[in-house]
Amino acid sequence: MSTNILFPVLIVALSLFVTFTVYSKTKQKPQPKIFRLQIPKKKRMRLANTDVSASIQEGQEIHEGNTLSKWHKTHESTVLTFFELADKVMSQSHDAEIDNDSILQKLPSLDEASTSHPAPDIGAELATLVGIVNTGCVSFSRNDMETFAEQKLLYFDYRALWLPRIRQYVSDFERLIHLRKLLP
Repeated sequence: MSTNILFPVLIVALSLFVTFTVYSKTKQKPQPKIFRLQIPKKKRMRLANTDVSASIQEGQEIHEGNTLSKWHKTHESTVLTFFELADKVMSQSHDAEIDNDSILQKLPSLDEASTSHPAPDIGAELATLVGIVNTGCVSFSRNDMETFAEQKLLYFDYRALWLPRIRQYVSDFERLIHLRKLLP
């Protein structure tokens, strides 16, 4: 090829490369699309009427500060005491002679803690834990070891979920360290 054609082609190619590079660097990236469900108008109006009071209450909770940390400060000792006593009940063997009635009477009531939790799902898990421990105690006292074994597995599963949750907000680390030890 002659230099008469090579230099102009090289200049055009270099110009196109610079133009493309500048364009790609300065091009605005599109905003990511947000998926929203389309709610029919009738249902939307009905939901709007019922959610007005709920949204006002939610707005007040947001302004009150971090309700979850307040809940943990209020109910920390109750929940830790519950786990300590429930561990005694659920880790017993058939040969052990533990007075389950006295332990059940000492168990703190988690009714207020479960109903006042900011997340209703997690409050329901707390109430489920109480039910699991009560059922385990009753099945152990009736020598129904199959049901007790099922309740024991359920308790250990919920316990494994709850201890990391408590760890984030707990101030009594010694009790938590004691609870984090593996149970038999």
